Amino acid sequence: MTVQEVQPVNARGPLVPIIATVTWIVAGIAAAVPVLMSVMMFDSGTDNVPVWVWMAFYGMWLFLLACLVTVPLVWIVWALTRKREGTAGWRVLAALLPVVPLAMVVIGFIGDSVVCSGQLNGC
Repeated sequence: MTVQEVQPVNARGPLVPIIATVTWIVAGIAAAVPVLMSVMMFDSGTDNVPVWVWMAFYGMWLFLLACLVTVPLVWIVWALTRKREGTAGWRVLAALLPVVPLAMVVIGFIGDSVVCSGQLNGC
């Protein structure tokens, strides 16, 4: 009996889910303290806070949530698509879900630095 008879050619191992699981668990643990401290951006109140600060604030919380949601999601997507050809893109897209809120954080802080000179309490 050959290897091809035992394991079909299109049934690959769970490389993407394993890498995504390790990456996003470590990133979620590393992001937990800054996320909990993000409420300090509003120490002087929320009256004159620019939209950039709100974007960074919600992006930080959504990043932590996306790290938690992505771990089971990549395994579900892998289980649903492992026997189908041409579905590796779906696995990668599911694994890159936390990049969207991370981009929100980066855009929020860059926008605040450019528009408001880094002032979190108003322009």
